[in-house]
Amino acid sequence: MITEKTVFAWDKGDMESVRNFLSASVFQRFSIQLQLMNTIDGEINRMKGFSVVSVRIIGMSMESDYLTLHLRIKCKTKDKTFPKQTSELEIQNQLNKEKVSVYEEIHSYTRKITTQTKPNIDLIHNLCPNCGATATFSHSTNKCEYCGSIYNSGEADWVLTEMTQLVEWDETNSKIGLDLQDGIAKQLLEDRASAVFWKYLHYQSLPNSEILKRDSVNESYNRLSGPGNAPIHSPVIGSCHLVHLDLKSKPQKMTCEIRWSGARKKGFIPEHRRSKIHLVLLNERTKTLGFSEESCNHCGAPLPEIDSSICSHCKGTIPGKVNDWLFESTELISL
Repeated sequence: MITEKTVFAWDKGDMESVRNFLSASVFQRFSIQLQLMNTIDGEINRMKGFSVVSVRIIGMSMESDYLTLHLRIKCKTKDKTFPKQTSELEIQNQLNKEKVSVYEEIHSYTRKITTQTKPNIDLIHNLCPNCGATATFSHSTNKCEYCGSIYNSGEADWVLTEMTQLVEWDETNSKIGLDLQDGIAKQLLEDRASAVFWKYLHYQSLPNSEILKRDSVNESYNRLSGPGNAPIHSPVIGSCHLVHLDLKSKPQKMTCEIRWSGARKKGFIPEHRRSKIHLVLLNERTKTLGFSEESCNHCGAPLPEIDSSICSHCKGTIPGKVNDWLFESTELISL
């Protein structure tokens, strides 16, 4: 059901309706890919006749307080990329002529080990998975108005934390865990680093991008060359691995190595790259945040992608910086 909802949101060009089912990095991945495709490539990707053919569990891993199930999912669909000005009638006519393609992916779902999923008490049924209250604003806010549970944190229910192509799947990587203090898992840190790196790609690609500002150290942000100066076409992150962590330093520091690809110009062959992203933690991260990102403290709405101090949902005051790992710098290791 979550897979189908995610695909339908992609087809509509707006991932907001499934934000509460996805980890921060998965949500940023799809949202930013859609934005870049539309804005710098002038294209949209559309799908038709999508269905899940089969699902089976192929693995399980545990890191600190979190349990992850790895599902092999076989799907079929028609899909095609169009110039964004293509009419809906023409899109449907061309999709009808496309052949059905079949593909397989590994979808990884994570939740707290101590959590027990309650049948039919979930966001699929428009209910808070923690307290069972009606999730009236489940797709415009990220927090239950009754118990304060953050929907996509992994604290109360399963959240989609990774989608991996079958050819890239390495089960041994899914079992490598680094036990960290205070219930922090390596997977959680990597999810945060990947989400921030996607925002960095957004900043590099779009001239008016402010998406990285709230997630950066001020000095680091000011050192950047300016938004839109190095556009990346068709970016894809293949993996993100924690390579350094210092919880004793002030501020705390971590470094992740990211393997990714992107093209310098539209139509060019994507280049495979390796980069390191360095992040620091200035203030204690909210323990219940899990795989989510900070949202409005008043109503739980997503923080705006612009430099604003007012929540667009409830008009409450929002912070200039998030209490989470912040972007410090990146370095290119190799092309």
